[in-house]
Amino acid sequence: MKKLFILFLLLTVACGKADNASVPPTPSTQTTAAAQAAQIDKDIVTWLQGKAVPFDTAEPDENYDDLMPLNNIIGDAQIVALGEATHGTHEFSAMKHRIFQFLVKEKGFNAIALEVPWAEAELINRYVRTGEGNPEELLAGLHFWITNTEELLAMIEWMRSHNQNPGDAPQVSFYGLDMQFPAMPMGIVIDYFEQIDPEKVSLVNELYACFQPYANYYNNKDTTKAYNDLPGEEKALCGENLQQVSDILANNQETYQASSSASEFAHVSHAAKLVTVAQKYLGQLESKSDFYGAEVRDKFMADSVSWIMEQGDGNTKIAVWAHNGHVANTTKYSTRLGAFLREQYGQDLIIFGFTFYGGSFNARPDLGIPPTSHQAAQPAKDNLSHYLQSTDIPRFFLDLRDIEPDAPATDWLFKPLKFTFIGSVYVEEYGDKYVATIQVPDDYDIIIYFAETTPTNLLPSVFQE
Repeated sequence: MKKLFILFLLLTVACGKADNASVPPTPSTQTTAAAQAAQIDKDIVTWLQGKAVPFDTAEPDENYDDLMPLNNIIGDAQIVALGEATHGTHEFSAMKHRIFQFLVKEKGFNAIALEVPWAEAELINRYVRTGEGNPEELLAGLHFWITNTEELLAMIEWMRSHNQNPGDAPQVSFYGLDMQFPAMPMGIVIDYFEQIDPEKVSLVNELYACFQPYANYYNNKDTTKAYNDLPGEEKALCGENLQQVSDILANNQETYQASSSASEFAHVSHAAKLVTVAQKYLGQLESKSDFYGAEVRDKFMADSVSWIMEQGDGNTKIAVWAHNGHVANTTKYSTRLGAFLREQYGQDLIIFGFTFYGGSFNARPDLGIPPTSHQAAQPAKDNLSHYLQSTDIPRFFLDLRDIEPDAPATDWLFKPLKFTFIGSVYVEEYGDKYVATIQVPDDYDIIIYFAETTPTNLLPSVFQE
């Protein structure tokens, strides 16, 4: 239990609408927040109130007046990473949708990429580009409850509507970054060989055979254990077999591109790479190696962002939707997606971390159990949210760049602070433990804060899995 708890506590950072942004804090939360605010130095409160950039709502609409400060905050960045403190908070998902609309309309962004399976996400992209398919069914096909929500459905339907009449803004595309479901990518590779080099199809099938029984392993403890119980030599040989498929593609690049196209070859090459990375990741889920495979997964997601950028011939501007734990610019425990992207793109990347003080959210009590609503534990006094609630501002941006570290009103911010991290699984008896101690300004450029939050609105298919 301890091992499972640690894994999901730190790494499962892998989804009738009222205007939830206008819902006031509950009396208990309001009273607690007021009492805690009184314990914070007045200079700190005054500085936070002056530095905070309030906005009106998380709910997507066509009025962006309150978001216009983002013009200067984002500047000329080509990548905007949008985190989340939980996978099941309505305000986080709605706000990311709203920010993406702003980025498209005001900053010329033309893509969004989520921590969802790469190949399955292509079917959603086909819908937003052409209208082909049923968006609810396609969301269910992503395998993750965290994205099977009314909030994400609303964004996808907005993207489709926008693409039909983009006006002066670019058309938009939807991408996945993740590699935890390699079955469909295997099919993409095999289909490519059937069209381009049929004589090698039997060889490719033979090389992939060792991994086929374990391909869609996520959320299946038995499959994960069965693979990791295999002898080490057998797993190593399987890894070599999968890599051989990528090598066949690389060694025949000129011929294969001539028979298809450069874009098709890049597509199948990325699919083949995904399969090799998925096998390596699965082999580390049952051990502490690479902190349960976290770095392997985040490196592939960063590579996927780069792959998307490369397909755009220098014209891609992309929003990245993932958990705070992924988008963080950190190498603590393991190098995360945000750190890989920062190393490659520098200040062309802006990282937004999301946090909250009180309210509720959706999460699974354990793997294989449908998500339910949970009430958030009260933040400790050394949690960033403890300080942010002292402003008495319900929602705001906080730019952490260019802050003087040695002033009395700001010195606290540069000390290790707790930061709420809740993934897809939440064990209530450990509610106050879902935090990481971090250097907040090192990990995030901007914080988006909500005083009170509510759960995401899950689609019916979540409960039919």
